[in-house]
Amino acid sequence: MWPGIALAASLAVMASTAVASPIKQTMGDVASLVQEQADLRAEREQLARDGARLEAELAELRDEHRSRLVEVQERLVALYTKGHSSAVASLVVDTLAGEGDLTGMAVVMSHLERHERTQLEDLAEVVERMSEVEDEIARGLERVGELEDEWQDVGTQLREARAELARMRVEAAERAAAARAKAERFAQQQAAALPVQPSITPEAVERATAEQLEEPLGDEGDAGAAESASAGPAGYTEVGVASWYGRGDGFAGQMTASGEIFDPTAMTAAHPHLPFGTMVTVTGPGGSVVVRINDRGPFVGGRIIDLSWAAGRAIGLTSPVEVTLTVNG
Repeated sequence: MWPGIALAASLAVMASTAVASPIKQTMGDVASLVQEQADLRAEREQLARDGARLEAELAELRDEHRSRLVEVQERLVALYTKGHSSAVASLVVDTLAGEGDLTGMAVVMSHLERHERTQLEDLAEVVERMSEVEDEIARGLERVGELEDEWQDVGTQLREARAELARMRVEAAERAAAARAKAERFAQQQAAALPVQPSITPEAVERATAEQLEEPLGDEGDAGAAESASAGPAGYTEVGVASWYGRGDGFAGQMTASGEIFDPTAMTAAHPHLPFGTMVTVTGPGGSVVVRINDRGPFVGGRIIDLSWAAGRAIGLTSPVEVTLTVNG
């Protein structure tokens, strides 16, 4: 009968729903950025471990290279002092000067003992591995630089997302507070305009019963005369807004102000002051219907009659609409 109260109760829920989705989206963005930052941190730590391992390996290779080079030089010097060919002497000079061609050295030394050739081959492998390790270290340092840039970008995005989330939470709290305040004001206005429905209070039932005992239906006694005077004689007309009740609002089966049990499928209506049992014709955009007054209401400003669900349906009433009410003779 009064859908405004239910509407007031749903305003805060609607306001909360309106801001929940963007907040969840931003929270998801923050979570993704945090995970990305964690992944970058893990990759950077792994690169640091790999870099340390490669540096250690390079240091060992350099030590081995120096050791083997010294050994080869000493061996070549020994060969030279024993009077080997001038080619060997030239090789010794080039090696000591750091310009020795290891391949050429291997060819020149092919007539030497197997031990010397093996030493030169091992030395070549060490030099090659040193070059590979240096390349790996260079690539690792390049990736570290890239990670630092990515880390800065993700950190900036994360700070911005967190700031946006904080702003949205403040806005959501303000909007929720405003919605609650609006709902409370709306409910208070409805409560002021809609006092406790007489049809469901014991006092109203007792009062209605007393009225009916003092003034039987159709009686022309003093009480009936007073009420009829206020309502007007047959042909009395009102123009105003009509509404309906009795479907989904809990009034079906309740006692009306006249003492009857409310039947939403009956052609009845609630009116503020017409005597119970008065037959009135209600004409609206969808047609006319004859109803009997058996309840009090409506209690909303500007409305003159509250039709039962069936009566409202008979004239196509789906929402409050202006009608003409005429008391039948």
